[in-house]
This record gives sequence, structure tokens and C-alpha cells, in this order.
Amino acid sequence: MTLPAACARLHGQTLGKVLAIGLMALLAACDRGRVDDQPNAAVAHGDTSAAVVHRDASAPVAARDPNTVFVNGDVNHAAVHDLKKARGREPTREELLTLHRIWIDNEILYREGLKLSGVDAGANSREQLIASALAAIDQKVRPTSVPDDDLRSWFESHRDRYEQPARFDFEDASPSAHPSEATIRALVEKLNAEPSVQPDDLRVFERRSEANLQQSYGPEVTAALAKSQPRKWLALRALDGWRAMRLIALTPMSHADLGTQREAVSRDWIEAQTSEKRAAAVSALWQSYTIELAPPFECHAEN
Repeated sequence: MTLPAACARLHGQTLGKVLAIGLMALLAACDRGRVDDQPNAAVAHGDTSAAVVHRDASAPVAARDPNTVFVNGDVNHAAVHDLKKARGREPTREELLTLHRIWIDNEILYREGLKLSGVDAGANSREQLIASALAAIDQKVRPTSVPDDDLRSWFESHRDRYEQPARFDFEDASPSAHPSEATIRALVEKLNAEPSVQPDDLRVFERRSEANLQQSYGPEVTAALAKSQPRKWLALRALDGWRAMRLIALTPMSHADLGTQREAVSRDWIEAQTSEKRAAAVSALWQSYTIELAPPFECHAEN
């Protein structure tokens, strides 16, 4: 029985119904070659205009040259069938290239790793060879200097990354039930009159951002705490009812400043540039290979 035929018979059956060991092996074979089975060295890139040839899945491996990447019919075949079902048609070549991009990236990087001088292919795993190829690319594309104009432009477009929001340390002594306004006001009066009293339902919060506080309690509570006297209990109406709360400390918002954060901004700029150029370099490697796509194995669920 061929693998596609076995796949068609077994797909959709539970493992409890598969009694023969041989058939279980075929079912496992049906799922090999998925993207999530490949080493995780995904590199996003754009151009995939390398030569692409559709070829019969039975093409002998030995007959292919080192610059030909052959995507067998079992690679991502379940995802291919899902795409076909969703589109209501056969996937286009570009759609298949996009679907197989991680697999093809890994295969190309693996082969580039084999070409590196000083790398012992026999002593390194596939993942290590891929990592070596990526490291070699990074060494070539990583910027060695940071132009001031480029750095300032990056900083301005990513300013929110370097701004630290205001942080609130506060306490909430509200009972777990939904107390009335009168109950909360009486509790607040007692707590302010007797500072040594420890509330039964006290909850302590530290370094909560303004956005987090607004989401949990509402903008009115946030504004009231921001202008309140530290350690003074307040009766506040939150999103879910009345609360007894007090501010412990408020750390003001820290505005972004390139002068004081230049080192961190420079590091982020270098990493972003390296990532972008790495992706472009991997895309360029596709041009050195012929990408052959075999028709996906048929593996339809039985109705």
C-alpha cells in the first residue's frame, strides 16, 4: 500500500481504533515533515523568486545536486490540505512557498552551514549547523557603528518603548462582598482614625502602571489616587463598586531621553538592523538554489 493510500484510510481515525502496529507506523509517517518538526530557525524574509520546479515526489535524492532543495510531498502536507480546503482550490506556487518558508529556510541554512570552513559536519547536529550559518550571516551584516541621524530617527519612532509609565504602590481594604457606600465610608473613617488597625481584607499592590490601574479600577480611582495624600484612606467608587483604598507611593512617569538612554537605544537599533539584514541575506540565499516542489500527498479525512 502506498503512503498516500494509507494516509487516506487512516486519517480521521482515533488511535484506539488502530490495532495493527504497521498501520500505526504509516499514520506516523503521514505526519512527518511538518514545520513544527523542523529545527526552529525561522527567518522572516520577502523575495522568494528563486527558481521553482514542480517535480514528482519519487525523484531520487542521489540524483539531485547540492544546490537543489526538494520539498517532498509529506512536508507540511496537513497544512497544505487545510489551505486547499479553505481556498476551495489547489494552492498556488507562491502560497506553497510561503507555507514551506521555514522548512526551506532551515534546509538552505543547513547546507550553508556545511560549507563553512572549520565546521565538522559529522560532529555537529542539524540545529548547530543552522545556528552556525546564522552566526556567520550576523557577523557580516551586524553594524559596527551607529550613525547619529539613524539613531535619532529610530528613537523618535520608538519613543514609547523607552518611556516608563507612572507606577502606583497602593492598598485596597475593601471587603470581598459588594459593600455599600455607607459601609465603605464607615470603614475609611475607622482606618484613618486608628492607623494601627490592620484591615481584615487588606490587599497590597506594588508598581502597578497607570494603564493597569485604570483597567482594574477605572480612571476616576486612578486620578483620585494620583493626587491623594500618601497613606490616607479614601472611599472611592471603582468600576465594580465602592472601595476603601490608599496610596502608598507614586513613581512619576519617566520621559524618554536619548541623551540618558543612548546605550540602550543603540543596542536596540543594532539588533533591529541586524535582524532586518539577516532576513534579507537569507532571502538572497534562495537565489543560489533551485526549489523543487513535489505535489503534496493526498490525505483526506473520511466522511
